[in-house]
This record gives sequence, C-alpha cells and structure tokens, in this order.
Amino acid sequence: MPDILPIGSLLQTDPEGYLVKDCSVEKIDKPWMEAVEWTRQALSTHLGTDLHSAYLRGSVPRGEAQPGISDLDILAVTQRDPRELDLAWVAPAASEFKSKFPFAKYLDLEFVPLAKLLAEPGYLAKRFTIKVTAACIQGEDLAPRLKPFKPSRKIAFFFHGNIREVLQQTAAKLALTSNFQQIQQGCAWVMKRLVRTGFGLVMEKAGAYTRDLYPSYEIFSKYYPEKEKEMRQALEWAINPTTDKKAILKFLGEFGTWMAEESRRVW
Repeated sequence: MPDILPIGSLLQTDPEGYLVKDCSVEKIDKPWMEAVEWTRQALSTHLGTDLHSAYLRGSVPRGEAQPGISDLDILAVTQRDPRELDLAWVAPAASEFKSKFPFAKYLDLEFVPLAKLLAEPGYLAKRFTIKVTAACIQGEDLAPRLKPFKPSRKIAFFFHGNIREVLQQTAAKLALTSNFQQIQQGCAWVMKRLVRTGFGLVMEKAGAYTRDLYPSYEIFSKYYPEKEKEMRQALEWAINPTTDKKAILKFLGEFGTWMAEESRRVW
C-alpha cells in the first residue's frame, strides 16, 4: 500500500504574477517515456487526421512520476467533435496499456474539439491545462497561442465549480455497486476531486497553483485548520482507497456537503 509522501510542488510565477509552465517532454523519465510513446502511437493510429494535438499532464511531464501512484493523463485535441468519432478503441487500449506498463496506475484519455477549445468560455479550464500544466507530445502545440493565466477564483471555479454535482453523481453510483474494484476506483477519483477542490477554495489567497495532492492538502489546511482532519482523510483515501462503501458515503455526506456549500460561498 503506497505511503502518503510529502511530495509535489507549486507552479512558479513570473514577475507579473503569471503562472510559468514547469513541464516538458525532456523531463519525462524512463520507463515512462516508453508508455508515452506507446500512447502517442495509439492516438495517431486510431485518430489519424482527426488528431490535432495531444498533451501530457500530471507528474510524468514534470519528471516527478512515482511508480504505482502516478498515471498517464492525456488531453487529446481533435479536429472534429469527439462525439462524431469512433472511440470504441479507448477502453481496450487502456486495458492493454495497464498490462504493458504496470508501473503506471492507469491511462486516462480525454478528448476535446479544437474549435470549441479555442473559442468557447466553457473550455477555459482546458486552455489553462494546455498553457500551464501540460507538455505537447503530438501535433501543433497550442500553448503559444493561448493567453497567460494567474491564480484566481475564476480558474478554481472552472475546474471545481461542479463539485456538488460530482459528489451527488459519485454517491449515486457507489450506492448501486457492490464491486470492490469499482468502489475503490470511485473512492480514489472523488477523493482527489475533494482535495483539489479544497485547494481551489484558497488558490487566489495563496497566489499559487498546484494539482499535486499533498501540497493541496497542506495549503488548504493552513486556511481551514478546523477541517485539516477531514482533508487528511480525503488525502489518505485518494492514495489508498477503501472498499468500505458505507464509510465513503458517510464522508461524502458530511465533508463533501460542507465542501460544496463552502465552494458556493467562496466562488
């Protein structure tokens, strides 16, 4: 069972307060580069000319990946709306990826359409990802075309403003399953959302940005010391998810409800 290590970092800012990207293809360590190359090839093979570009986000392009903890998190920008594409290959590819690269926790692929990404307000979070927290691994890098960002409540809202709906949907799915693997996966996913949403509450005050779990927990706890115990529990379950469905649902009903209400108040 992975230990909870005080790892992770905050993004640096330039003299004007804009966030500076800290990731690149050059920082990807072995054997992660092999996993990245395999995924890049899979995207190219299955999407062909429909693939505009692909971006790797998370700890891997920062050179901070941890075997058994880190995953491969890819944002693929497509020429057409993803709803028009045949993506039946994604699930089998994710399974094959896991068997080939067991040191990676899983492969996460997300698809967004180029036209909407560049033009629509609702895609601000994705533009932020490309500009600040991801390395281009395929195609034309859109980052130079995008405006810079500062830590703000607006950014936090775009990433985490739907936390109430996320918690409700997750609780409903957990309530209907008795599969231990599904319970653990749902637990880890929603606890990560809670930890990162907690940081989002204080992002603007802290004048900082991170997606890393430990610094998110640590900085949140400085501003909400009375909730440190609950956030520590969310952090522990994000890394070592439990199969105790009753405990998860109770936690979401209590701390999750508080988080949703506090988010609405702050944002």
